[in-house]
Amino acid sequence: MYEVGDTTAPGTIRAVKEMDLATVEQTERQGAVADFRREASLLRTLSHPNLVKVLDHFAVGDKEYLVMEYVQGETLESFMRNRPRTEAQVLPIALQLCDVLDYLHSRTPPIIYRDLKPSNALVETATGLVKLIDFGIARFYKPGKKKDTKMMGTPGFAPPEQYGDGQTDARSDVFALGVTLHVLLTDYDVEQSLWSYPPVTTLNPQISATLERIILRATEMRVSDRYQRVAELRDALMACSRPHATDLSTVRGDAW
Repeated sequence: MYEVGDTTAPGTIRAVKEMDLATVEQTERQGAVADFRREASLLRTLSHPNLVKVLDHFAVGDKEYLVMEYVQGETLESFMRNRPRTEAQVLPIALQLCDVLDYLHSRTPPIIYRDLKPSNALVETATGLVKLIDFGIARFYKPGKKKDTKMMGTPGFAPPEQYGDGQTDARSDVFALGVTLHVLLTDYDVEQSLWSYPPVTTLNPQISATLERIILRATEMRVSDRYQRVAELRDALMACSRPHATDLSTVRGDAW
């Protein structure tokens, strides 16, 4: 990732993401270029406060570039590292993630993010906005299709259906959001035992039983047992968050 000046808008800084094909196996280059350009095309169609805005895409030789708005901040993973893992801290973040996922799922066709985790979100220093990054494995939902063409995801965060048991849909992002909340509240390493998450309160006794139940439902193995829409999860979290108020605009972070 590079920080560059925009010659068309003096004084404006942009972020540029680079993919160097020299680092990609020859047999994988065609697919890598297609995925990178698909990500660029997808993101240029989107506009939401919790998304990093993509402005342009171009190629020079064996390198592909994505030009984005510059965000001063830090990843959510880094942001939480030295902060209290409390409901007051995490719930405002969770609600923002719900908002942006609901936006993606409401597109036509719906966009399934498929890779939600703390390292794939930024907290903007000036505003406290949480912004999703890295749409490399996002996909459009295709009604009637039984399985995804590509089975990808981050172990521990991605649900079982993302590995070939079915087609991912909005409920797959619900699962990943539930796991993300678990990690933000407990700092639990979800890769040590896939799809086995200790109850939140056993790792962080300060967390309420209500929030623990919400996370348990979001991370059910069977898709039919989860919240069926992110909006349902958001409603449950809003009811849980009413006593809490954390101003994320006071955060300070490094440039991304």
